[in-house]
This record gives sequence, structure tokens and C-alpha cells, in this order.
Amino acid sequence: MAELCRARLAGKLLHLQRCHSFMCPQLQRFAASSGLTQACRFQHGKGSSHVAAASVASWSKEKLLALGLGTAFITFGAVAAAETPQKATEDEDGHQPDEGSHQLDSVNESQANKAARRQLAVENNRGCSLAATPISKESVRRDKSKLPIIPLSDVRADRGESVWVTFRGGVYDVTSFLEAHPGGQHRIRMVNGMDLSAFWNVYTLHDRPHIRAFLEDYRIGNLTPEDAITIEKETQFSSMYDEEPERPKRRELRIPSEKPWNSEPADLSVLVDSYFTPNDMFFVRNHNAVPAVDPKEYRLEILPNEKCGLKGASFTLDELKTKFPKHTVVSALQCAGNRQEDFVTKDRPLYVAPHWRNGAIGNAKWAGVKVRDVLRACGMKVDRIALGECGTGGQKVVNFVGLDTDETGIPYAGVVPIEKVIDPWGDALLVYEMNDETLPPDHGFPIRLLAPGHAGCRNVKWVESIFVSEEASELDSGSKLDRHFAPDVGFKKHVIWGSEPLQDGPVIQTLPVQSIICSPAHLSTLPGDSEAVELRGVAWSGGGRGVCRVEVSIDGGKTFTSAKLQNRPHEMQSKVQSDAPCPMPQAGMGRLWAWQQFTAEIKLPTSIKEQLAGGDKVELELVSVQLMVILILNLKRCSKPGTSLVFV
Repeated sequence: MAELCRARLAGKLLHLQRCHSFMCPQLQRFAASSGLTQACRFQHGKGSSHVAAASVASWSKEKLLALGLGTAFITFGAVAAAETPQKATEDEDGHQPDEGSHQLDSVNESQANKAARRQLAVENNRGCSLAATPISKESVRRDKSKLPIIPLSDVRADRGESVWVTFRGGVYDVTSFLEAHPGGQHRIRMVNGMDLSAFWNVYTLHDRPHIRAFLEDYRIGNLTPEDAITIEKETQFSSMYDEEPERPKRRELRIPSEKPWNSEPADLSVLVDSYFTPNDMFFVRNHNAVPAVDPKEYRLEILPNEKCGLKGASFTLDELKTKFPKHTVVSALQCAGNRQEDFVTKDRPLYVAPHWRNGAIGNAKWAGVKVRDVLRACGMKVDRIALGECGTGGQKVVNFVGLDTDETGIPYAGVVPIEKVIDPWGDALLVYEMNDETLPPDHGFPIRLLAPGHAGCRNVKWVESIFVSEEASELDSGSKLDRHFAPDVGFKKHVIWGSEPLQDGPVIQTLPVQSIICSPAHLSTLPGDSEAVELRGVAWSGGGRGVCRVEVSIDGGKTFTSAKLQNRPHEMQSKVQSDAPCPMPQAGMGRLWAWQQFTAEIKLPTSIKEQLAGGDKVELELVSVQLMVILILNLKRCSKPGTSLVFV
């Protein structure tokens, strides 16, 4: 195993060197012990080579856990969403962005200037923790022209743990923000001493007015106009998204971001036009570039863990298909951030990408092998554990690591509870087919995890390795990005500055009962002589609990009527119940992983007809509620007046 890790690490280090990236201390130490120290350096613009500062994780931490490289811990991140490809024109307060901040007077730096700059840096970086308090946005905006001029040599200097970046003539000490960055502090460290423009030209979702305003909280000084031009010109960053798969239906998709690719159906009627969402219209949530995988070279690695009796093994794609029984599961899959744009207000912008509306959900027929079957083949006593005849040796989660990596070589990863995987009715699959077709690249070819009933962030794509552990790997992105907090908790004021402990927000695994009205569409208009409003939508509950009733309203919830639940295809029913009985949804348990489509035709009241006949504008507020056991969730659709019936 150690030799395998060294071989893979060598390849990753060479990749880091080519990509002008960095290496964390764990990798540095391991590289030194493996004779790979020559790859620990990178070119930094036109400056000299140097060893970069520390990071919280390395891409190969799972493979190196057995070698004693560090312990797992959890950080939080959430920043930067986008409505590509257009640039916004206002910041979160409605102000026009400052486009001229790089036009600064050229002055010589005095001793007093240097002292002021050092003091600002000390104040801004004190503690280097989530609780560190940066200079307020208001004071920075008011006094930025009076901030010290910082020489380019100082910006590029090696200052240990501190990270300085530039943008449009400003100098920013972002050290205290490192652990709050959703992409991990490693992605910011690779920008250390460079200009953000080159990176934001690729990751355009970052270059938004409220993100630029947020950056001003960390401003410690300015560059001269000449240095601003120099560093922007000399900072080079190449995109790793040049070989993405073809997306023939892109004109029919809403694309919150292109790099990485994130898309949802632009027309929500796609969700109700067919029971199974077409593969090319199914929402896509990528965190990195789509890896190009040769199926003949693919290997799934199972890492050993003596505590739970798991032995290391490696499987080819063909072995997974031929050595284990094939299982089919029909399941809805939803991104944990679906509909988050509904929560955006002018004074509370969204810092988590992407800006989903309602379409980051889909329903498909998935086929593959059960994870428990693979773990059983590797020595883990999954049947006895499921029956309670033996324990797991204190191991609580199963970690899945993907082949998709960021520029620094760190992969996407996710975890699910060990109970989900070993449960014979949990239906956790290593999927290789989607809707009777080979799994598409955007959805995880050749192998992805399907943990039905769990949030999309847990369903890791392009799975390369699996290991069992007591705690979630520090690579687990969901532990950083996807947590439950109270409505009054915001990212900027509470989480970054440390007034709301991260552990107070439970990690998202399953999702609550919910529904989406897919038709009438947003801003659609019906004729004024309409007799009724026809609603179509989908309802779904996480954890396989199912939905037993949906009620709808066109008067903002004052009155409700039951919607008609659509019959599920016979093929789906037989597949779901082929291995074990499936309780009815009112039981509040079971394997009801799929969504429930519904329809309703609501006749317009006489009062509304009279208003329409008189030429008045009519406001209708559509509401759907769904019953899962005793839990009811109201999801309102706001409406505005129109010349007839307008739904928004």
C-alpha cells in the first residue's frame, strides 16, 4: 500500500508543479520520506521558487491515513455563487461596484507608511482563526485611498502562514478567511502573492459585486498603478476545464456556473413531462472538472481497516459488473442546495455556489452493485453487523473519494453513515447505469455512489476509493458546505466571525419532505377567460419516507384541496419491491426513494372571474403542501398582479 501511495503521490506532485500549485506540510513530509522533495516547489509568477505554506488536507489523505499522516477534523466553507454568464451590476447593498479602485497615485513608501502597513497586517491577521475580526467594510471603503502603498516585492514575499493576494490595485490579507473558503484553504494558498483576476477569469462565479465587496473587508493596502498592471500581467493561471464532455441540451438548461459545470432544467415542466428525468436534462452538480476515465484502466480501491475486519482490495470495472449481483433502484436525487436562491435578499446575498432555483432534483432508474456486497467480499461482516450480532469496531462512517480533483490535486469526497451502507434495505449502490444507459460522464462515469434518500452532496461521483473510519475524512466537502442552521444565522456575520459554533449546525444527510410546483411556469400568463388553473408538480421526502398526500391552494393557503397523486410506472413498482416489501408512505419508513408526481385542477372562484371580466388585475398565490406521516411543509409561490392570471 505504501508503494502504491508513493507512486500516486509522485504523479500528483508533478501535476502540482505543472499547475503552479502548492503542497501542504503532510505532503511535504511524506514526499521527503519518499525521495520526492524536488517536486515540493513551484514557480510564483516571475519571482523565485519557494515551498508554499500549510494546508489542511492533501488529495491522498485517505490513502495515507494508515501511514499516520494527521487526524480528521471539520472546517466550514461557503462563498460565491453566480448567474452566468452575465455580470451583476450592484453589490449586496445595491451600490454600483467600484471599478476604479486600481487607479492609485504613485508615491514612495515612507517609514511611517511601512509602520502603518505592518500594524494593519497585524490587526487583520491576529489569531488567524475563524474568530478573527477583519477591518470593517465601511472603514475600508472610506479610507482605502489612505491605506499604505505596498511594494510588489512585499506582496510576493514568503510570510509563512499568511496569505496575501491582490485585485484591481488592492492588497488583501486573507489569512483569517482561509478555513471559511468553501473550496478549502489550499485553493486560496495557490493564489498567494498573485493577482485574483487570472483565477476569477476562470472561476467567474467569484467575480460578483457582493463578493468583491466582501473582499474589501480584508484590504490592508494598495499597489502603485505600475505594480497593479505588472502583477496582473505576470499572474498566469490555465483552466483545467478544456476537455469537458459535450452538453447538447445546454440551450434548454439554466447554467448557474460553467466552471465547474452546474446546470438544471430551465423549464420545470421537464420534471413532470416524464416519470424518469432524461439523462441530458438531469441536473448536474460538479465541484471540479469532469475527469476523463479510461474504463479499461479504472480501479476501485477498498482501503483496509482492521477494526471492522475490512481487507484492502482493488476491483476493475468488469469485475464489479461480473462478480457481484446487479441491483436496480429508482430514486430521486436532489442537491442539498436546491432552491437556495429563494432565500436571497438584497441585504443577505448568497455566498454558496451555485444559485439553484427549483430544478436541482431529478428522478432516475439506477443500476449497479450494492456497496455492502463489495465490503462483504473484502471481509467485513456486514450481515452480522446489520443483525446486531457484532459491532463495527467503533467505525461510524463510510468515506467515498472521487477521481475529480481541484488544481492542487485534492479530490471531492463525501461520507454516509455506516448503517446506511450495511443495511440490506438501504440500497446504497455503486452505479454504472442510469435510465438503462451507461452512466454519463457528467453523472459519474464509470462508477458513482447512489445513497438513495440522502442529499446529493453525499452521492459521490467518479468513485475511486472507499474506506471506513470513525470520523468523516477532512476531505468531506459536505461537512463544510452543507449544514442545518437557524434562519437567523448567516454566513458572514455568524459563521465566519465565530459567534455561531460550527458544531451547532448538524451536517446534512437526509432532506425533509418538500414539493415543487412545476406548472404553471414562472411568470406564465393564462387567458382571462380561464375556468380553472391546472397545477402539476413533484413531492419528495428524504430518507425513503415517501409522500402520502399533497394539497394545493391558489389563494395563498386560505383554502386547500387534495391533488391527485400520479401512479408510478409498473416497472418502477416491481423493481423497488423486488428484494423486500416496501411499506406504504403513511408508515413513515421504507424504501420510497422516488418522487411523487401530482396534478390538480382548481376551478376559479366566481369573485376572481368577475374581476377578470371587469378587466382587473388578479393576484394568485400558489401553495402546495405535502403530508408525510404528520409533517407538513408549506412552500409558497409568490405572485404579482398581471393583465390576466400571472404566476411568479
